[in-house]
Amino acid sequence: MFRQRALIVAATWGGMLLLAPPAPTQDRPLLVDQLGHQDTVRFVRFSPDGKLVLTGGEDRSAILWDAATGKTLQRFAGHADPVNAGFISADGKRVVTDDGKGLRLWDAGTGREIFPSLQANRYGKGALAFSPDGKLFATTDDVYEVRLWDAATGKLLGTCQKSGREYQIRVLRFSPDGKQLLIGGADPVAERAPALRLWSVATGKEALRFQTPTPIGSATFSPDGKRVLAGSDKITREWDAGTGAEIRTFEGGRTVAYSADGKHLLTADGACNRIWDAATGKLVRESSAPAKSRLSGALSPDGKALLERTDTELRLTEIGTGKLVSSFPAGKDMAYRSEVVSPDGTVIVAAQGNAATVIDASTGKVLRRLDGSGVAANAVAFSSDGKLVLTGGEDGTASLWDLSRAARVLVLRGHTRRVTAVAISPDRERLATGSFDDTVRVWDAATGKELTRFKGGGLVFSVAFAPDGKSVLSGGFDTARVWDLATGKEVHAYSTLAKNDFVRQDVVKSAAFSPDGKLLARGGSSSGLTVWDTATKAKLAPYDRKVIPGMRLMAVVSVAFSADSAKLATVDENGQVEVRDPATGKLHGGFNRAYGVVRPGLVGGVAPAEVKTNCVALSPDGKSLLIGCQDGTVELRGAGIQPGGARPFGAHAAAVTGVAFSPDGKFAATAGADTAARIWDVTTGKEVCKLMSFRNDSWAILTADNYYAAARGALPSLAFRFRDRAFTFEQFDLRFHRPDKVLECFKFAQTELAAAYREAFQQRLKRMNYTEAMLGNDFDVPEVELAAFPPPSTRERTIKLRVKARDAKFNLDRVHIDVNGVPLRGANGIDVRKPAARTWEQEVEVELSAGDNRIDVSVLNEKGAESLRQTAPVRCEAAAKKPDLYVVAVGVSDYADARFKLVYADKDARDLSELLAGKRAGFGEVKVLRVLNRDATRENILKAAEFLKPSGVDDAVVVFFAGHGVLDAKRDYFFGTADIDFADPAKRGLPYPAIEGLLAATRARKKLLLVDTCHSGEVNKEDTALPAGAAQPDGAVRAVARGGLTPEAPPRVGLKNSFQLMQDLYADLRRGTGAVVVASAGGAEYALESAEWKNGVFTYAVLRGLKGGADRNKDGKVQVLELRGYVEEEVRRLTGGRQSPTARSDNVLFDFAID
Repeated sequence: MFRQRALIVAATWGGMLLLAPPAPTQDRPLLVDQLGHQDTVRFVRFSPDGKLVLTGGEDRSAILWDAATGKTLQRFAGHADPVNAGFISADGKRVVTDDGKGLRLWDAGTGREIFPSLQANRYGKGALAFSPDGKLFATTDDVYEVRLWDAATGKLLGTCQKSGREYQIRVLRFSPDGKQLLIGGADPVAERAPALRLWSVATGKEALRFQTPTPIGSATFSPDGKRVLAGSDKITREWDAGTGAEIRTFEGGRTVAYSADGKHLLTADGACNRIWDAATGKLVRESSAPAKSRLSGALSPDGKALLERTDTELRLTEIGTGKLVSSFPAGKDMAYRSEVVSPDGTVIVAAQGNAATVIDASTGKVLRRLDGSGVAANAVAFSSDGKLVLTGGEDGTASLWDLSRAARVLVLRGHTRRVTAVAISPDRERLATGSFDDTVRVWDAATGKELTRFKGGGLVFSVAFAPDGKSVLSGGFDTARVWDLATGKEVHAYSTLAKNDFVRQDVVKSAAFSPDGKLLARGGSSSGLTVWDTATKAKLAPYDRKVIPGMRLMAVVSVAFSADSAKLATVDENGQVEVRDPATGKLHGGFNRAYGVVRPGLVGGVAPAEVKTNCVALSPDGKSLLIGCQDGTVELRGAGIQPGGARPFGAHAAAVTGVAFSPDGKFAATAGADTAARIWDVTTGKEVCKLMSFRNDSWAILTADNYYAAARGALPSLAFRFRDRAFTFEQFDLRFHRPDKVLECFKFAQTELAAAYREAFQQRLKRMNYTEAMLGNDFDVPEVELAAFPPPSTRERTIKLRVKARDAKFNLDRVHIDVNGVPLRGANGIDVRKPAARTWEQEVEVELSAGDNRIDVSVLNEKGAESLRQTAPVRCEAAAKKPDLYVVAVGVSDYADARFKLVYADKDARDLSELLAGKRAGFGEVKVLRVLNRDATRENILKAAEFLKPSGVDDAVVVFFAGHGVLDAKRDYFFGTADIDFADPAKRGLPYPAIEGLLAATRARKKLLLVDTCHSGEVNKEDTALPAGAAQPDGAVRAVARGGLTPEAPPRVGLKNSFQLMQDLYADLRRGTGAVVVASAGGAEYALESAEWKNGVFTYAVLRGLKGGADRNKDGKVQVLELRGYVEEEVRRLTGGRQSPTARSDNVLFDFAID
């Protein structure tokens, strides 16, 4: 939580300025959704220490990123226009953004705005500069004054006094020692009256004036502060900062800069970049823009290289020789817009499309992209009972969310363009979606199957079910149409266009039935608002205006009825909201966010774009309006004329695209271009949760207090911020991945399911050897740090890390180092117990994998508390051969005890190994070891460790077991070796730890274990008991079980008990071998085989998946996580839910292809 401090009131010129509280202290992790930018990124900037990156985009937001991990730390939303520029203070605590309408100062830790707006310049952009120590900042305003502020408190410290004419400030820069301000400007009317002055920060008075006959484009101090450089389009001048004497001039200079060592300077004019020797003034080298291209330039911080951008590429060249260091082609339709070199000169960050690309400066290789993976929500609708929410996505899908289960339950696929409108039938049995692919589709709400499709009328903007559920209304490119669900035919078109009107278009952005079904309202782009009688199909008299062909009325973009059909709310293209009697057209009142209340007969002006209202909904009782705005704001207002009656709910990070009330009026839902749909508590105005869909077909529900329910695939898209650092999900997943807490947000949640979620959480704690008390709110844990972070890329195969660990209270126990999720020193890590100490420091050698590596380091104390992990990403560019694939396939059908013979287990091992043996395109060699039938003794199977021993870190290993799986009296799992004693499996059976031991012994980091046996998943020992006899499952398919035990206790909730819920809901965070382990059946389930499949059903699904069925993203490769998801779904489908594959362990962050 945050500790609040007192509000500050500061005196300013012209009145009082209320400031937000100073930066609160963050004392718990904060969940930060990784949404990224949803439109073009306009600028990128590093913090002075290189640890942070700031980006701003056309989605009217700025984002602060952790440079090391590429994770979002904070989003700054609510700007009026695209964010063109931004700055980070030297201490990283303050961020300033510029949207062209004003400079805004933010607290970098909390995202709170300290100043609503620092300036609104009438003649162009203002300027801002931080002092070198980050304690002060200076701003300009619309009266051409320079003001000095305290960055910590926001207190105005003083102003630089004006003298003579008023000049527009273009340059504002502190001297390196922070004692002076360089201020450059020009008369906004008489451009020929430029000025460049030096002011004392202490006195606020002019200390020196430099003579410059040309307008100033940019200016800067030399690194030692002894010289001043100022440029215009054609000429750059250098002065002595102490005397004001001109030293020399240089050609060109719209942009000027000194190198960090002061030995060189750059002048750039958009057509040519010139490097000069700062001591002699001689030209070192110059480069010109390619034909029909622009050229910009920037010096690397170490002064050794020049970074240039053309329309088609970035290139880095040595200053002295002009030798090309590296180049980065932009790609088709993906030109770079802004670029910056890190302070240490090792990486470049460039704005490209909707993301920023992080590039290794020495090799030109892309290290990572600063972007998001969410799908923007364009529309939202509640079901009649308020438990279901349907959202329409930018990617052409629609998602059905069940709030009573805290889960996404359906994804509707089929549209080829964005889904712009959604609706749920009154009986909840059907769903309707409208899209820019010119279709309206109706779906089965239980199965997601498409039932019917309507086409005609072009782009679809609006859909709605009739109150009786028998027809669907669509608003499209030319009119509003009603479609009969039974016949699939068009019933009627509500058009305002005359037959001879070939000039005018009348796009229907919104259309709705009144709840009593008697009226239909539609908003047209040229006809405005019209209301129709659904029985007679006639337009009501108040709306039957005579329209001359080609004439255009004010467009209406949103319409909504009250529950009693007595009120109709509308929003027009100017953002004006009105409420009227739909039958008579009598206006009750309205407002415009730009101008306040609108009374009957009052005509307002044009509202600024940033404050416009996009959409509206009326509360069921008709007393309140919910509005969604272009700037992301969500507000609740009275439905009549209520000056100042707006109650803000909060804000999306981008434009609000849809709003809706729940039928009981207790909740509201909004859709936003920031990739989230949000649920709000109408009484309190607080956000309840966010519904997020991701491009990898996963989902998450995030509450306002950091709890979440999420599919496993969504977890890499979540991150936490704690003490100014970004951490990946697994650091806090155990504490905050709580579907039971998400369910508590809604009073109608299923009690039994909530209890099961709670018990599943308890099962997870037990699995991880934790208790709730250990989770607490105390974050006083050991600390670990790297003495120096490795370079972002290297051509070496090994690096050395100096690791430091400490604990203030307890002795240290062990240090863990993982590379791409695989333990470097085994699951137990590095033992640091001897000698007993609270500090430890050692240099550790780490072998890198080819390509991307993520190194995680943590320490545990003697009480079992683990530190937060230090993460260091490194890309290895060393030459590497193609990786090899090692396959160990064990299959037993022929048992010594003939009573337990199987049919297909040995065939499973042969089929899978033969299929993998043919996967030679992506591997150097494929090496196969088969251990079948009577050869599959414990001793022979364990010899596979020698077979795997030659594998290297870049190789891949697949280990497969098929046969019987048996639980002993202690409920421990054993693989049924050929000579197993089924009465006492511990004697000759292969225990699961021995199977894991095969994977732990190999150096390979890409590891997959597949187990096709009964009870191969983890068993809940408390819920599973030995059966009195051997029971066999029956079912629709001709199947036999591969032996094992049946659970005595029936499932507690639906088809799943709490242990199964735990396995389905959560990623396994236990340290193991780093392998992905997929088991064919739950710990208390049978694994089935059948002549119909000619394999075990699990193996049958694996084979189909590897042959392409699992390639969900159609990239021609089957990834391990794609295969796992496919097999889980396919086995459940084939067995009617009687067999459910589970993952014994996960490595959800690091996927690899088996191809």
